[in-house]
Amino acid sequence: MNHEIWNQIEHFEFDHTKSGYGFITRLAFENNWTTFFTLKAIEEYKKFMYLAAVENVMVSPSKIVDVVWHQHLIFTQSYNDFCRILGKKIEHIPSTHNPQEKEKFEKAVVKTKELYERNFGEQPKEFWFHQSFEDSFTFKPSKVNVVSQVLLAIGIMVIGVILFSRYLYDFYIGINNPEFLFDFALLVTVSFLGLTIYNRIKLKKIAKILFTNPAIRNLNASELIYIKTNHLKNVIHGYLNNLVVNRDLRIVSRNSFEAEEEYEEYEQTEFNVIMDVCNERTSWKYEHLLINLEQKPIFLKVKNSVDVIKSAVLNSVSFKKQFFVNLLVLSVVSTVGLTRAFIGLTREKPIFFIVLINIALIVISIIYLRYLYNNVLKEVSGHYEKEIIPKDRTRFDGWEWNYFLLGSSLLSISFTYLLESLGDQNTFNSSHDNFSCSSSCGSSCGSSCGGGCGGCGN
Repeated sequence: MNHEIWNQIEHFEFDHTKSGYGFITRLAFENNWTTFFTLKAIEEYKKFMYLAAVENVMVSPSKIVDVVWHQHLIFTQSYNDFCRILGKKIEHIPSTHNPQEKEKFEKAVVKTKELYERNFGEQPKEFWFHQSFEDSFTFKPSKVNVVSQVLLAIGIMVIGVILFSRYLYDFYIGINNPEFLFDFALLVTVSFLGLTIYNRIKLKKIAKILFTNPAIRNLNASELIYIKTNHLKNVIHGYLNNLVVNRDLRIVSRNSFEAEEEYEEYEQTEFNVIMDVCNERTSWKYEHLLINLEQKPIFLKVKNSVDVIKSAVLNSVSFKKQFFVNLLVLSVVSTVGLTRAFIGLTREKPIFFIVLINIALIVISIIYLRYLYNNVLKEVSGHYEKEIIPKDRTRFDGWEWNYFLLGSSLLSISFTYLLESLGDQNTFNSSHDNFSCSSSCGSSCGSSCGGGCGGCGN
């Protein structure tokens, strides 16, 4: 290895200013990459360009390295400076998909791997053998969509009501109202508790698979806050609060911010973006400022990258099976209650209460399933809280990590008062509460079923 050239390449800076849409931010934003994945992709690009510069053979980039290369070509001045370090102008030669070129490019891929391993060791598979960031998560994709699963569950309920009312007719009419309601409430409670345990086990397995990917093992605090809360504004709150504490931002009324016209540039680009936006007007209402900031690439890249990870899990065979088990169990439980209502209707019995109970159960089931769907990555943030951070607290130091761990309790009194006065209920705390709604689902159904037995279709 030519250490002199490599040292210059390794220390080459792609971003010379703290721009809100510089090279690194743009690369992450446009490709929906996490911060770690972006920096590592740039590192792999540097290694590839080193090989292209010092070896006298054709080398071939991976799909991900090629993405970085394409963007660097757009930053003309930076690319020219980089090539001066390399000692030659590296030309980008795209494939024409000509069959005659196929063998040449295949040989280049093999040679690149050989040269890479000689100089840098084994090629990281996430950057050299996968086509995209999402592809680096090795979940088998499912061809079944959620709509099909839901329609199938509805079909199961309809057919179940017909079959239950026909073959279990005598069983149903043999149970009086109070006894049926008690048994039904018990069935609902046991079902939700059972599903909660099942989901925790399955999601822990999914998280274990995710942690084999270095991008998951190196998430930053903002990405974890978004995973934990599903709200990008909670990420932004941390930065706004720091600017208020540092007095670069002032809360001038119940819901408005004003910025200092002059301030020292922050090391973190996020702070500079906020200050630039705030200085565009004399004052900003909180809700307008938040909407504006949520659209800035520096923050939106956090949401986009996490959503790609979430999409990889949600579209996997393992999660689709898990989701359908939940749908199936809740469909069968609903079928039991709907059959009671249907039999009561055919016997011209009052069914108001049993119908109301079934509607409540269906609504609670939808809320539960949406919670499962939206919080499929909660075990990832929980593992950071309980296992990773406590074992290496020095690595996870700083206000961002404290904010991730402590949540809204870390916010200043003035900023907390602002949020409370505006009725912002989407702040978060430090508790890790996977499927906390499950016990309340069961108990609320049970209590609502317990009274009013006069109209339950007996």
